[in-house]
Amino acid sequence: MKKLTHLYIVAFLALTLGLMLSCAPANHTHDDQGSSSSSDSSSEDTVSSDASTSTAVTLSGKVQKGPYVQGTEITVREFDSRMIPTGNTFTGPIDDNTGSFSIKGTLAYKVVELSADGYYFNEVSGSLSTAKLNLQALSDLTDSSSVNINLMTHLEKKRVEYLMDSGLTFAAAKTQAQTEIMKIFNIDN
Repeated sequence: MKKLTHLYIVAFLALTLGLMLSCAPANHTHDDQGSSSSSDSSSEDTVSSDASTSTAVTLSGKVQKGPYVQGTEITVREFDSRMIPTGNTFTGPIDDNTGSFSIKGTLAYKVVELSADGYYFNEVSGSLSTAKLNLQALSDLTDSSSVNINLMTHLEKKRVEYLMDSGLTFAAAKTQAQTEIMKIFNIDN
């Protein structure tokens, strides 16, 4: 019995380690100080050449799980073309109890992560949620500055990041992630 328990523990640890390693990006290494560096020597040239000048933007949309309530804070975080955070963030509130927002900031790149952390109207109970819920979305603002944050965008976010680490473009990764999620729920596009 003891040998069987040890076998289960070893198998569990091996499976956990395997899952952790399979999700790590292959082109990044971490040093002892926790900073990351790319193994691609030409990538440092790309950083300085693909950033355009910063431009003022106004992001608008809705946050839904049931509508998020007025005053919920939305954080916008900018990513460069390799999906590395630039350090540029700005925040703004939801404007009304329908989950609408309009946030002004400046961006040098067009890919952003939006994160809403707050209370929402629970359509099942007919009252406000009893706990905060954090929903996220990734968006390319090249063609539109309108972004909605909802369960679909939250579910697709990690998959888009993984697919981009595997070499897909943002647009291709987003399309594939959306298609896969719709298929899981047996919804035809």
